Amino acid sequence: MRNKAKCALCKSIIESFALDDYVMCECEEIAISGGDQKFLAYAKDFKNFLRVDDNGNEIKTTFVDEQRIDLEKTNTMSKEDLLLTLKQHIETYDQMPSHHLEKVVTKYELFQSLLVIYALLRA
Repeated sequence: MRNKAKCALCKSIIESFALDDYVMCECEEIAISGGDQKFLAYAKDFKNFLRVDDNGNEIKTTFVDEQRIDLEKTNTMSKEDLLLTLKQHIETYDQMPSHHLEKVVTKYELFQSLLVIYALLRA
């Protein structure tokens, strides 16, 4: 999948081609960067941000603002919540195109998954 997005306000379709390629829509509501290596997204209001797949289809996207699972939080989560969190991690990877599964996993992504597994084993 290419790093493309569409602004719901000005209808601009933008694409980032390289890691340091920062692209903004015409009305400056949304922007992307990172090429096909990092799918970084920026927006004044993310309800106006739509991903665009290689076939031109618009994909409504859910964003989490730097939210992370820490050890303190996992200690207070129920076993069912932890299993649901782990299932969501798995589903996220399952929905990725195969060529993205071959890319490097960040330490942050690994850390999140390990915290959930650790908490599940303790539960």
